Amino acid sequence: AAGALLNLASDCPDYAKAIVKQGTIAPLVRLVKDGPDIAKEYSAGALMNLIRGDLEVAENSTKEGAIPALAALLSKELGHSEALGALANLASESPDRQVAIYKAQVTRRSVSLLGDANVEVRRGAAALIMNMAPHAKIKERIVEAGAIKPLAAAVSDEDDTVRERATGALANLFNDHSKNVHTAFQQAPDVIPALVNVLQTDRLSEEAKRQ
Repeated sequence: AAGALLNLASDCPDYAKAIVKQGTIAPLVRLVKDGPDIAKEYSAGALMNLIRGDLEVAENSTKEGAIPALAALLSKELGHSEALGALANLASESPDRQVAIYKAQVTRRSVSLLGDANVEVRRGAAALIMNMAPHAKIKERIVEAGAIKPLAAAVSDEDDTVRERATGALANLFNDHSKNVHTAFQQAPDVIPALVNVLQTDRLSEEAKRQ
């Protein structure tokens, strides 16, 4: 059932709203927390799709305990990309949820997953860091967790989405934070030619080039 909801929610925002109206958030969170491994993975994916772009669903999911449940999934063998994606959607444009996610101790795990062999995991890790980094206090903690070098490497990733999100993450980490800028120059000087290369490529969006 969780797998079916995952796929239904990914297809259309109207379908996602209809699914939420049926009271699905709480049982999905329970499955992420206590279900069998495959149910955890599918339920996290369903939450990721339902939360995307919907502030009300994000708030309800947080109240139901989604953040600690999703954070715990990052220590399991399955469901990393789904948990990262759901957390990234929860973090988007919400300082309060950014703090809650940070307190769930996912920062170092997210940084380590930037180098994962699975491209979906790399995409999710870069998205979560990008969406956490606007927070003035958290951005420094992200850099202290060692994010600069793997993000600099991700700017040259073979996957366009990873590169775009890594570029966005670096832009957010550097914004109004001179210490992070100095750290980047010291730890990953190769990030400069990598970012210049982004400006020259035809494959990334204009938003990525502006970042």
